[in-house]
Amino acid sequence: MRSFRHILGAAALVVATTVGAGMFALPYVVSRVGWLPALVLLAGLSVFVMYAHELHARVLVHFGEHRRLPGLARTELGAFSFWPAFTAVLLGVVFSLVAYLLLAARFLHILIPTLPENIALVLFWMAVSLPLLARLRAFVQIETIGTLLKAGLISVIFLAAARSLGTLPQLPIIGEGSLSEAFGPALFALAGWTAVAPVTEYLKKRSGLRYLRSALFVGTVVSAVLYVCFVWGAVGLGGSITRDTASGLVRGSP
Repeated sequence: MRSFRHILGAAALVVATTVGAGMFALPYVVSRVGWLPALVLLAGLSVFVMYAHELHARVLVHFGEHRRLPGLARTELGAFSFWPAFTAVLLGVVFSLVAYLLLAARFLHILIPTLPENIALVLFWMAVSLPLLARLRAFVQIETIGTLLKAGLISVIFLAAARSLGTLPQLPIIGEGSLSEAFGPALFALAGWTAVAPVTEYLKKRSGLRYLRSALFVGTVVSAVLYVCFVWGAVGLGGSITRDTASGLVRGSP
């Protein structure tokens, strides 16, 4: 029972890190490439991401989970590789955070239409920053609660579109867009590599690393399922399918 709880805690951390700004591009991507290629791509990338995350975790176990990608690159590939790795990680994190902040105000407007965008932006920034001050165990608990809130919010969008559950199949089975259009957004949506280090440390201290693969599997699969529900719900609400989805949800919401 305790091991099961630890697996769920680690998987929740994976979901909390994975499910985020990337999901807002998925409805538009699905409308471009068609729902069948999108589902196949999502399933294939889920397997690839799980494998990559497991390799990352085992490298951290071998060299010490307190080492990060730039440090590993410098140690194993030479000093010249540190700055490219550091720059890639830094830009990836910065761009992800910018995407979160830009979308936060619009998405909060759906929930609280009277809330000014500037205040919504500050509240969102404070809310997502507070868990960083907590210890690892508390951090996992907070992220678990955050994961449940995300899943609940996506469920609300999904259920709000329940009257139009047939909408998703009305999208083209195979659309005009190519898979190359969908590859980047889908990979960005599924990539939760920043959770690998804390998940590895959390499991190593509690139940051992024999459950690492299970935690990564559960976390990635749940993330993919939530994405499918979000796409179905966003399309089913009847709003226009925009590139950022949030503006379309605002116009399409009752």
